[in-house]
Amino acid sequence: MGLEKPMRGEVIIGQRNVLPNCFEQNQAEAQDLDKTVIETVVEAAVLLVAATSKPDMLDRKVALLSGGEKARLAFCKFMVKPSTLFVLDEPTNHLDIPSKEMLEEAIN
Repeated sequence: MGLEKPMRGEVIIGQRNVLPNCFEQNQAEAQDLDKTVIETVVEAAVLLVAATSKPDMLDRKVALLSGGEKARLAFCKFMVKPSTLFVLDEPTNHLDIPSKEMLEEAIN
C-alpha cells in the first residue's frame, strides 16, 4: 500500500492499472469523528442508507456510532474508492452476521 518503505529490494504490485485499496483493521476508528454520518458518506459519494438500513442515523456524529456502525461506514467509504486490488485486514471486526453477509455480497 506504500505505507512502509521496503528495507531493501522493491515492491511491485502489478504492471497494468493496479489500483490498490486497503481496509485496515482499525479503519472504523480512523475516521473524522467530528463529521456527521451523512457528511462522511457524501464525501465518499455513496448512500449510507443502502449499507445500514438506518436512515435515522444519517445526521449523527461519527463519534456516537457503535463499533459495528463505524465499521459499516468505513466499508462504504472503502467500496466507493476506485480500485482493482483489495487488501483486507480483518474487515469483519465489529460486524454482526447480517453485516458480514452484506460485506461478502458486496465484495462478490
